[in-house]
Amino acid sequence: MQMVNGKKQSNCYWLYGIHAVKAAALNPKRVIQRIVTLDDKLLPQALPATSRTLKARVEVVDKGFFQKTFGQNIVHQNIAAWVEPLPALHLEDLCMKATPKQTVAVLDQVTDPHNIGAILRSAAAFNISALVLTHNHSPQQFGTIAKAASGAFELIPLVFVTNLARSMETLKKSGFWCIGMDGTGKQFITDIKGYDKKAIVLGSEGQGMRRLTASHCDIIAKIPTSENFSTLNVSTAAAITFYEANK
Repeated sequence: MQMVNGKKQSNCYWLYGIHAVKAAALNPKRVIQRIVTLDDKLLPQALPATSRTLKARVEVVDKGFFQKTFGQNIVHQNIAAWVEPLPALHLEDLCMKATPKQTVAVLDQVTDPHNIGAILRSAAAFNISALVLTHNHSPQQFGTIAKAASGAFELIPLVFVTNLARSMETLKKSGFWCIGMDGTGKQFITDIKGYDKKAIVLGSEGQGMRRLTASHCDIIAKIPTSENFSTLNVSTAAAITFYEANK
């Protein structure tokens, strides 16, 4: 918990890196309370002209602040923003507002924030409208996710749910076809056509989809890979699948 303007802010968090801060500044839904930098020459890059009306407090701080706040291993590019969370998007609202042709992604216990950031980048590139994740077994390192997402964190909403299987049933009742990705699939993702509203289900980095998750999928598909090596990182698999789903 940190103090901002004399008030406790338990739900705020840091975004860091030029792309993440710039995307947050350009997002009209994002409230930025504070921006810190080691070099004010970075501000024109991170705060473009369209965002100069920000009410955030901008400060030039020393290296000790960044080291104490982020540690040694974070690539913060000497700039960070203390932000309020974006307005929550609930699954019911997502379903209610879904268009006739829409694709969402469902992540089953994907725990690496770098992978989620990379998945967000692919989601933004291939018109995926939201990522559905569970409250438990999902990383809360939003700064790391935003840095890896390179701006896409502000574009693709994260929808947190309590029970994934039940949430998949909610999606199906709203007309979404749940397509699980697994190497045991009987169909190639490249051959699946004709489904307008799709929910692409991706399993965890090590175990893949859980059995209960897979049982709630309408289709289990796989990516056509080489017989010599078929294992893909989940973020790579997501990029390929999103590309195919977007055709």
